[in-house]
Amino acid sequence: MKPFLYLLLFLCFPLWAQQDTASIEKYTIEEFYENTRVGGGVFSEDEKKLLMDSDESGIFNLYEIQLADGSKKQITNSTTDSFFAIDYVPGSGEILYSADKGGNEISHIYLLGKDGKSKDLTPGENEKAMFGSWSDDKKSMIYLSKVRDPQFFDVYKMDIGKWEPQMIYRNDKGFQLEGISHDENLLMLSQPITTSEN
Repeated sequence: MKPFLYLLLFLCFPLWAQQDTASIEKYTIEEFYENTRVGGGVFSEDEKKLLMDSDESGIFNLYEIQLADGSKKQITNSTTDSFFAIDYVPGSGEILYSADKGGNEISHIYLLGKDGKSKDLTPGENEKAMFGSWSDDKKSMIYLSKVRDPQFFDVYKMDIGKWEPQMIYRNDKGFQLEGISHDENLLMLSQPITTSEN
């Protein structure tokens, strides 16, 4: 009985797969290149602004949208490297964003001050870094960095305002951080084994 069902499905598949291609709207490659991509979407503490990134300038830059009227303001003007929104720094109005150098995929975490000046918080030449979260008291940033070993992400903490790295977990086995306890004494980790098992 099973072979008959498989044969029936095989013979009917072309009928199901056919569709009216005349009704499908077609686009030119130029139209695809003109698409604007957006990302981020983080609310300010007072929930009056939304931080986002967009490539509408030709490369990803940071923008703020005023929620009251929907107006959008470009807040960075990079012409060489893409900037990706991370979050507003709690209690300061400053902004964290991520960027690499010339597409080298070694992303760093940057602090954009109210004066418009940027500071690289993870300045190691080959230091790939990723934002993790804010501490429960919103006084510190938890992040991942490969500054010690390019194979593994260690877990670090930086106090807001001081911005000095403090390693809180040395990762020698390739674990991935999944969570951190409220008192920051426990980490939840996973271990990738294959692409489909961990």
